Amino acid sequence: MNEPEGSIAGAEEPASDIEQLHLANRDLQDQVASLRQEVDAAQAAARLMRESRWWRLGLALKNRRNVLFALRHPIWALKTLAGLRSRRGRLGRGGRSSSATTVRQWLAGISATPRVPEDLWIAGILDADLSRALAPDCNLIVFRPDNWQVTLEGRRPHLLLVESADHGNDGAWEYKIGTAPHADAAGLQDLHDLVGWCRANGTPTVFWFTAAASQAERYAEAAALFDHVAASEPTAAARLTRAGDLRTSEVLVVPGGVQPSIHSPIGAAPASDTCTVLSSRTSAVALEPILGAAHAFGVTVYTPSGETTAPEFEEIAEPAGPQALERAVALHAVYINGEAEGVPARVLEALASGVAVVSVPNPVLQNEFADTIAFARTTEEAKEAIERLLSDTTYRESIRAVGLRRVLGSLTIRHRLGAIARTAGYELDPGIDHRVSVLVLVDNGATIESATRNLAAQRPAPAEILFGITGAAPAQVALEFEGPVRVIRQEAATEPGERLRALAAMVTSPWVAPLVAPTPLDANELNDLLLAERFARADVLGRGDAFVFTDALEPGCAVARRELVASRGWPPAPGWTREGVRIFSVPR
Repeated sequence: MNEPEGSIAGAEEPASDIEQLHLANRDLQDQVASLRQEVDAAQAAARLMRESRWWRLGLALKNRRNVLFALRHPIWALKTLAGLRSRRGRLGRGGRSSSATTVRQWLAGISATPRVPEDLWIAGILDADLSRALAPDCNLIVFRPDNWQVTLEGRRPHLLLVESADHGNDGAWEYKIGTAPHADAAGLQDLHDLVGWCRANGTPTVFWFTAAASQAERYAEAAALFDHVAASEPTAAARLTRAGDLRTSEVLVVPGGVQPSIHSPIGAAPASDTCTVLSSRTSAVALEPILGAAHAFGVTVYTPSGETTAPEFEEIAEPAGPQALERAVALHAVYINGEAEGVPARVLEALASGVAVVSVPNPVLQNEFADTIAFARTTEEAKEAIERLLSDTTYRESIRAVGLRRVLGSLTIRHRLGAIARTAGYELDPGIDHRVSVLVLVDNGATIESATRNLAAQRPAPAEILFGITGAAPAQVALEFEGPVRVIRQEAATEPGERLRALAAMVTSPWVAPLVAPTPLDANELNDLLLAERFARADVLGRGDAFVFTDALEPGCAVARRELVASRGWPPAPGWTREGVRIFSVPR
């Protein structure tokens, strides 16, 4: 019989305090295990309930596409409710006629071949920051080492994504991803079992190395388990390739991305000062001259709470927690970057917040953001750059527009998801939900050619152009536009709002740009409005004085959700906002 450590068999003396603590700890562990069993049993019961026909019927009715499909194919729908399997089906937004999809997936409205990030179901082991960044753009499934199998069997993911996380899934996977002098890290058995289960069930596995390149060897054993490996920077990718015997021949470079719902210009107050955030990668030697120049305009130096600050900055550094730092940069007009390598996350966050950036020399930034970021080697160069940004409002606003366009157009976490999904075999289009059709009202055909030429110059070009004409339609017009152009005859007595409503009902793009008359547009006009939807999550976006929600927009160009214009007409009525329509203004 095993005796507690330090005890003497047959002794009649009361147990020591340490032994009592051991016993109490064991009782608590038993209680925790019992509670986890109850949770797993409840999840299993929930899965059984989801198997019922009534549950499947509720899911089907919840999805409008399924209802319309069922009305057109009643016999197929009855077979579906009976739990039969379809041979073929076009499901959700991305289903293809050649993809075999279960009836249960059709009822849940989940496509077997996702087309946009929101269609993705990702089983993830992630640190808190990446988990929070991914959550708005996909469906995350999180789990512990003791319940991953029951969780994934209840909701099969499209892929498994594991980050080089020290405290993955709220600490549940601590010491179970990277090698460490800890008993839980020996052999990475839990990770072995998880990846093995995914491979046996046809689920692609991706390891995303986001730590510093110096930590590559620590995570090499974990990376070797996965079908695909990505790293946030080229140096880390090279070290991972050398450090382990990977299953993949190439490590994909996928840098971090910005989550616009967290970092945006919404709510940013007008400012006329500068700031910087110190980090372990800050080059004190290069940063000092720029900070010297920034002091003349007012500068706030932040440092993440708990991190060591360089002696040169200890007296001026202001500690700030993670939540405070998220919005700190947006409260200033200019951000000073002190990192001389790579693409610092703070720089992307600053640009996504509409803040101008002045940086120490950084080859990667200079190569990718030469038209957006000012670089300075000396105090004089920094002073000149900061003074121009603070004194020339027109220049600063143009720089802000270019920065927002650059980040929101290709450097968000949504785009990174697309790259990872493509690595796993899914062809996603992060911009498919921002296709826009332009609706233009004209009196005659004389302006159609010039209006089409102007709209074709939009970057990117509209998906379709519809002209609503009250006069005689032109017999033939030379159009320099690759997409469809349609000319629709309309009654002259019909109100413009009703004419635009009728045109909106004819298109399939998720967004429309209603124009009551041919209007010359800047080449980025439509794109800037649609990109702002990434952080505003609005239904109507047009021009105004600031990044704010409003109940009225300036006359001119705007974009709106197609179903909104098709049902309500145009322009927005005063009562739209009271009825839940979100209208957002974007400054030029």
